Amino acid sequence: MEPVIALIIGIVLIILFSLFFWPRKGILAKWQRSVLSSQRARVEDALKHLYDSEYNNVSSSINSIAGNLSITANKSAKLVSSLESMGLLNSTDKGLELTSEGRSYALRVIRVHRLWERFLADETGVDAIDWHNEAELIEHRLSPDEADQLAARIGNPIIDPHGDPIPTSMGSMPEKRGIPITSLKEGKFAKIFHIEDEPEEIYQQIIALGLYPGMQVRIIDSSKDRIRFEADGELCILAPLFAKNISVVQFKKEEKVQESFKTLASLKIGESGKVIGISSACRGQQRRRLLDFGVIPGTVIRADLISVGEDPVAYNIRGASIALRKKQSELIFIQPESEKY
Repeated sequence: MEPVIALIIGIVLIILFSLFFWPRKGILAKWQRSVLSSQRARVEDALKHLYDSEYNNVSSSINSIAGNLSITANKSAKLVSSLESMGLLNSTDKGLELTSEGRSYALRVIRVHRLWERFLADETGVDAIDWHNEAELIEHRLSPDEADQLAARIGNPIIDPHGDPIPTSMGSMPEKRGIPITSLKEGKFAKIFHIEDEPEEIYQQIIALGLYPGMQVRIIDSSKDRIRFEADGELCILAPLFAKNISVVQFKKEEKVQESFKTLASLKIGESGKVIGISSACRGQQRRRLLDFGVIPGTVIRADLISVGEDPVAYNIRGASIALRKKQSELIFIQPESEKY
């Protein structure tokens, strides 16, 4: 029996050895790839932070990297040293500065991140609050070629769903645009151009108000405690600290301010309205579906029938009866038929 037991033990040891040391697929190989992947992600996250600081004219430091990456100052210092040895960063009297190679690397990562956010917004049902975290995971995995394929698939967009510009495949980035909404004077009209998605707690409160890039805003009044403004006709109130995360661009003289913000959801059964636009919050498949139904500017829509639960509502659109949920009908701006066209 002893030779048999020895043989069994030998086979088990060989199997365990293979499981642990097998090239590419062994436990050790997977662990090493995991460590390298983690190190790469930390390098890329640091480069993104440094580039964002440069883009927004904010100084960066070992401590700012530590805070952004949630690591200790000692680990941040080692990371900075590694970036310098890799030729991606220079330490100067003015602070930390990316080299041209570091800047190009950062832009490649940012491009993937923002393209993936655009994909999630337009092609999936992922909630807005989850776009950033999902993109944080994918940005370290996609190659530049895969990023170009993704861009082509979604129509080579130039901005992400937050209003941030998407770097081109050649590594160029438009200059920063817009001003904080807190800088807008009372009574002035503007459009939301960008909503910062970090920190997440502030972003959650902003999107809870239903705000998104493209909305028309008008400042009602502001103080050190709060800012009151209309966004597509709806009253919004935010603390100035939160409102600073919203950037706007003022209307040009030739641009027309939209006066009416009534939506299809406001129609009662039997009433009609003419479509004047679709909210920019309506994206991707949902927007294409409405366009396929004939929901375009100038189309007259009548509310015909309401369900027992009052949602959805059946509308007559170009002779066809189409059921729309309230969440959809609230994205369609109309001019009631009772008003002058």
